[in-house]
Amino acid sequence: MIYGTGYAQVKSALETDIPLPWDFGMFKLAATALSAISGIPGGIFAPSLAVGAGIGTNIAHLFPGAPLGAFMLLGMVSYFAGVVQAPITAFVIVTEMTNNHAMVVPLMASALIAQATSRLLCPEGIYHALAKGFLRAHTPDAPAQQLSGPERS
Repeated sequence: MIYGTGYAQVKSALETDIPLPWDFGMFKLAATALSAISGIPGGIFAPSLAVGAGIGTNIAHLFPGAPLGAFMLLGMVSYFAGVVQAPITAFVIVTEMTNNHAMVVPLMASALIAQATSRLLCPEGIYHALAKGFLRAHTPDAPAQQLSGPERS
């Protein structure tokens, strides 16, 4: 159940209102982290949505009368917005994926709160951090190039 993107499991849970297993989010997070650390291409986008859905499912258990799907969507948006620090992208993607326009305002609010919380822990999102690492690794001798210009004299 942890292998892959998690899309099928999350879609099934959203459509049937049957919750994901309590450990789905935790194991999906661990699998995604291990995949990234090992260098195996596993992606960030879909696994982040799956982790968020798992976290939303766990939080939904604290509110037995509330709809499971709403908590899963809020978890998806919150986790994704926190990871990539792009709140507009997060809530638009989840709104378009689910075609649930009734949840736009709560999704927007949770995305903004998640991004603000994430910025307290890390000033930049994962895509910016990965891009900077890629540029450092693929820019040959950047400091020497800066000193070789006319400013050097």
